[in-house]
Amino acid sequence: MNKLYNGITELAKHIVGDEFAKNLEEETKNTQISKILVGLRNREKINLGEMSTRIGCTKQKLIEFESLYDREYKIGDLLDYCDKIGYRYDITFEPKKPKEIKNICSSCNMINCKIQQDYGILAIECNEYMED
Repeated sequence: MNKLYNGITELAKHIVGDEFAKNLEEETKNTQISKILVGLRNREKINLGEMSTRIGCTKQKLIEFESLYDREYKIGDLLDYCDKIGYRYDITFEPKKPKEIKNICSSCNMINCKIQQDYGILAIECNEYMED
């Protein structure tokens, strides 16, 4: 009977052992941008040759670029790459913890409203009604 695996890391662990699987998992975590870039290029059906021509580099340089670790990418290079495949590249800065503000909510006439800014979405949670 064939065994089903929950991912490449589990398969690697079974075939070559824990240490290799651990290294593979770390490698995978550190190359998320590479996977996205190659996926977007493939989605647009742009092969290596065409992409290297668009960027103005050799195929080998493009392969190296698409294989960098996440921390090795430069913002300008990502902007140029995305532009060449017809995508926009945005950078978002968000707080790790949601910001809470307690005040009187004049729009819904309630007190103890908790306004929470979380990932760009404004959520309002009202606990008590104001009395007339």
